[in-house]
Amino acid sequence: MKRFANVTFALILCLIPAVIETGCATQRTWAEHLKDAESGNAESQYVIGSGHYFGHDPAQSRVDYREAAKWHRKAAEQGHAGAQTALGVMYANGQGVPQDHHQAARWFRKAAAQGQADAQYNLGLLYYQGKGVDRDDPQALTLFRQAAEQGDPRAQYYFGYMIYRGQSVERNYGKAKGLFYQAARRGDARAQFQLGYMYQRGEGVDQDWVEAGKWYLQAAEQGFPDAQYNLGTMFALGRGVGQNLKEAEKWYRRAAMQGHKEAQTQLKSLSHKPPEEQ
Repeated sequence: MKRFANVTFALILCLIPAVIETGCATQRTWAEHLKDAESGNAESQYVIGSGHYFGHDPAQSRVDYREAAKWHRKAAEQGHAGAQTALGVMYANGQGVPQDHHQAARWFRKAAAQGQADAQYNLGLLYYQGKGVDRDDPQALTLFRQAAEQGDPRAQYYFGYMIYRGQSVERNYGKAKGLFYQAARRGDARAQFQLGYMYQRGEGVDQDWVEAGKWYLQAAEQGFPDAQYNLGTMFALGRGVGQNLKEAEKWYRRAAMQGHKEAQTQLKSLSHKPPEEQ
């Protein structure tokens, strides 16, 4: 029996420091930034650290996490919020420094206190997962809200998800949908999937299979396996779309290639049907 994938909440650290392209704002050269960084300028230290993180150093043109961590630390110790966030990311991921979620939380907390949205989101994620800190859903909710209010789509998704689930807050499908919509418009595949699921189920909205398919397609095209599976099932059953087993097979296969067990099962089921049924 075919069934649709339920709501998923992947506990995956997605910690990405703010990108600062070296010299993009002022057209300053790497050498000029390096000179200022060596003189103690925190912004230039951050730029140099980011350059090493993303491989923008013209002298070597490769990623150098140890150098990135060194320069980010210099700027972070001067209170530079972007560098504090970047250093927290490096501790969380073990890039250029030993992996240490306690240190990650420490640096995120410093940047979050300055209103840095990336840090608020990342610290919220650590509180939600209980990594480097005791798990604290109310604190996670507060941090996700703060970052979401600044327009961070990742935080909008997680804040919306906690409201959707009623975690440390009253469940409210309408508010959750609004947050998912904001994140989905900015390309967050998880939010696109979540909107599709709400339209499929009629949660806070009138049930609408066509609208569900629209959002599933957007997430599926970004490689989100649950969306690929649900879209395949819509094509297999003819829900919101014309029944099309070739399209069903295509989307099941894409999900199956990512290890989606139910998609793998449905793919085998389709392959065993007589040719005329396909």
